Amino acid sequence: MDRIALASASPRRLDILLRLGFATQPFPADIDESVYAALPAARQVKKLAQDKAEKALPLAPPEYRWILAADTLIELPAPPSQSTNGSEPALVLGKAADRASAAAMLQQLAGREHLVHTGLALLDRQKGRTALIVNTSSVRFAKLTAAEMDWYLNSAEWRGVAGAYRIQGMGGLFISAIHGSYSGIMGLPIHEFYVILGELGFDLSGLKPTAF
Repeated sequence: MDRIALASASPRRLDILLRLGFATQPFPADIDESVYAALPAARQVKKLAQDKAEKALPLAPPEYRWILAADTLIELPAPPSQSTNGSEPALVLGKAADRASAAAMLQQLAGREHLVHTGLALLDRQKGRTALIVNTSSVRFAKLTAAEMDWYLNSAEWRGVAGAYRIQGMGGLFISAIHGSYSGIMGLPIHEFYVILGELGFDLSGLKPTAF
């Protein structure tokens, strides 16, 4: 089976690929994630995933025909009381820079529903083609007490993830409902990944997944 270079340092994305049976290794690509800040969140993640795939291309050895990149952002609609002329400006949350910014994000999410956008880019270096796709899911966060907030922040699980929580970790304790793709909220929507594999003609015949 052709190898996939993962343009990400995310252990959860790597784990998903390995459990599905793909031959993959991480080749993280660092880019300026603020360059598309003026775009809607769903378009931001698509553009950022594409840029990451292209940046990782020279980092991966030639035997890695495929480059997979992903980007995730949280979109939090403003409360109706803060809307302007009937339209609600959205707040886009990336990764928290420190504990204080993580606390601010969690305070904004607590007791509300938000959207999780994950963009995928799959680059075929042999044919010079790239397939792009976006998954959007909604998540409802439970209200948090001050003690719960402090406990979660002390865990440091918020580091390195959009919105300062991990649904597959302790952060899942505060998720009361989701609508959409659980794997997409984790950062690699499996169905959308399957769609772009098919779009580019990836041969899945040798895939041997392991139990999740």
